[in-house]
Amino acid sequence: MNGNRIVRWITRIVIAIVVGSVGLSGGVGAPASASQVVNVDVEPQLASSITYELDDQYIDLDAQNDRRQVWHDRGIRFKGSWQPEEMALALDILDAFGEVVGDDERLVAILEAAVRAKSFGFKRHLTLERKSSWGLPAAVWYGLPGKIVLNDSLFDAQFVYDNYYWSFLEGAYVTLDREVSMQEAIIAHEIGHVFIDGLHAEARSEGDRDLSLEALYDAVVPPEQLPHTGYVTNENLATELGVWALGIGRTTEVDALRTRLVVRFDTGVAAVP
Repeated sequence: MNGNRIVRWITRIVIAIVVGSVGLSGGVGAPASASQVVNVDVEPQLASSITYELDDQYIDLDAQNDRRQVWHDRGIRFKGSWQPEEMALALDILDAFGEVVGDDERLVAILEAAVRAKSFGFKRHLTLERKSSWGLPAAVWYGLPGKIVLNDSLFDAQFVYDNYYWSFLEGAYVTLDREVSMQEAIIAHEIGHVFIDGLHAEARSEGDRDLSLEALYDAVVPPEQLPHTGYVTNENLATELGVWALGIGRTTEVDALRTRLVVRFDTGVAAVP
């Protein structure tokens, strides 16, 4: 091994250690308890579809621990102090992504491909980490340490209402069959980012360095249907994958996109040129 390669590997190790150990917070401020969310007076037209508080529901903790163990055995890690309703939300979203992909093990393989690629091979398992931090972003995918960080601010109803209203969910290009919480949409969006990175990593490992899911998205979905006008395609695509997992109906064009992506979900073989 020559000197330059040694220097590169030492640099990678140092970066991985530093990023993995520092507190990756979403901002500063006084943290709030997730079980004491602020009551929000939601406008009537929003109340029927978009919510900002997690449901006050009875949760069987033994059953929840069993569900978490199942995902742990598949390769998904959980870290930090979670309220039961928060853990239930994360598990439900993982289940939903598994249904879209059609195979939980295939889902985990895609997510792990992203983690390995973004961490330079130092990490394998995706970690969902609950942190006592405040501010923006309330949730974020950090590739190098291989984790999605969910901050206290994500589970504060007033904060989410003030900072994360996604108007497209109330628009003409969306069909909602149930109430969807913004917390669901945000977590699903971050998993969508990991999903995109995983598909790209798989393509590169297969020798396909020209795969561009973003280019496909731009070619298929008209600008007026974008979830986040003015944002880069990767952000829109991450949300698109997230709302798909949540069972949110979209448009004929988006349905065509979903059909083309299913082949890659099922087999790992490129579905787009």
